Amino acid sequence: MPNNKTIYKVEYSKCVYIFKLLDLLDKSKISQNKFMRDTKTEYGTLKRYATGNIQKVDLIVIDRWCDYLNCTFEDIIEYKKA
Repeated sequence: MPNNKTIYKVEYSKCVYIFKLLDLLDKSKISQNKFMRDTKTEYGTLKRYATGNIQKVDLIVIDRWCDYLNCTFEDIIEYKKA
């Protein structure tokens, strides 16, 4: 069962975005520090994507993370109609 502190939901217009990066890292048993180091990700970037505090998605970043975690976009950010 996911930890409530690792999944963030952001409502926008007629949809909900679910940010699951921290939950994915927990399930993969990868620390945030290791993830940042291995993917050359700054802490601020990780925090914004983890909590849903972003204005636009950087596909280059998501591609790098998906490759590293062997996952899909939807494993990191899920979109649901409200």
